[in-house]
Amino acid sequence: MRSMYRVWAAIWLTSVVAIVPCAAYADQTTAGISIIVVHGQHVEQNGIANAPLVPAPVLELSRRSRSLEVSAEGIPPLRSYAVGSNALGIRSIGLSYFQSSIRYWNKAGTFAAGVGETLYNQRTDYVIYSSSQLVTGQYDASRVVGARYEIVGRKPLGTQSGVELSLSVNPSLHGRMGWTDYQTFAGRLATLQLPPEWERGSQVQLVAQVDRRAGAFGLRYGIRYLNYIARFDDGTLADRNTFIMPFFGVTRAFGP
Repeated sequence: MRSMYRVWAAIWLTSVVAIVPCAAYADQTTAGISIIVVHGQHVEQNGIANAPLVPAPVLELSRRSRSLEVSAEGIPPLRSYAVGSNALGIRSIGLSYFQSSIRYWNKAGTFAAGVGETLYNQRTDYVIYSSSQLVTGQYDASRVVGARYEIVGRKPLGTQSGVELSLSVNPSLHGRMGWTDYQTFAGRLATLQLPPEWERGSQVQLVAQVDRRAGAFGLRYGIRYLNYIARFDDGTLADRNTFIMPFFGVTRAFGP
């Protein structure tokens, strides 16, 4: 595991060394909100569930100062999302995430390397049996966190707009998974907490986006590809997610 960290650290440091240390842009803060539509496949040991077209809000905030940029984005824990008919018996999924990074840009503002952190929280409701009076099922909930490394390429379109392509990798994510069995009968709820397990995972994400600016306001749209896999400490599969996620949003810039 330590050797893997050394490899990714070497890749990131090599990218940073290759960047010319010179300011590309004036100081500027940008805030945005996008609607991302999640579509793909969720795999567990017991089967496969195809994710429907589920929309979710993504909040974004970045601060650019000379060649350094600090950015953060995430989906807030607002609600659970219903899942259609599937082989796993999933009724709904509640998902929130937060990720942040610090990037270092080259003189022309066309290439950057960054390092940051990713945090996921999720809660899934599985229904095992359901009738007019009796419902039995299980909740599982997990929190996963790990370092992320990224490279970004940008092609300017005029003085304010541009096209970006980024690759980010989380070589090692660590988390805790817990389960709660529940039963509802005639309006009364009974629960049983099960022992938790630890899981380890990794993630690769590609993002292609276009930023169209007109003064302080802009449009941001594009597509994301995400591949996430996690296993329990005994080596068995926890879950694997492969998603394609188009998005569209608006941005507001503050500064010159």
